[in-house]
Parts: sequence; structure tokens; C-alpha cells
Amino acid sequence: MDLGTISKRLDRYEFTSAESLKSAVELVWSNALLYNGETSWIAKNVEQLRALAEKKFASAERGGE
Repeated sequence: MDLGTISKRLDRYEFTSAESLKSAVELVWSNALLYNGETSWIAKNVEQLRALAEKKFASAERGGE
């Protein structure tokens, strides 16, 4: 899974719930750490993007505040 695939799936309305989208995004982060290592430069970016995604999902769950 990658962000490009997630984008395409969003465009085609293939996610059946916010949870399925959230799981796909988390899979991207997990895969990035698995394949690049937790000490790689990518890991720092993953943690920043993961935090941003968590904020966005939390905001959406509250109704977009």
C-alpha cells in the first residue's frame, strides 16, 4: 500500500468507512518503517506524517472542527 494507491481508491470511492481508510494509511506508515528501518531519515518523516494524519482523523471524527 502507498499514498498514491490510497488517493486513487479515494477518487473511486472504494473505502467503505473512515476506519478502512485509517487502516490503509497506517499500513503505509508501518510499511515505510519496516522496509526503511526505524532509524532511517524516512522514519522521522513517517512520525510527522503519522501525527498529522491522526490529527486529521480526530478532527473528522469530531465533525471537522
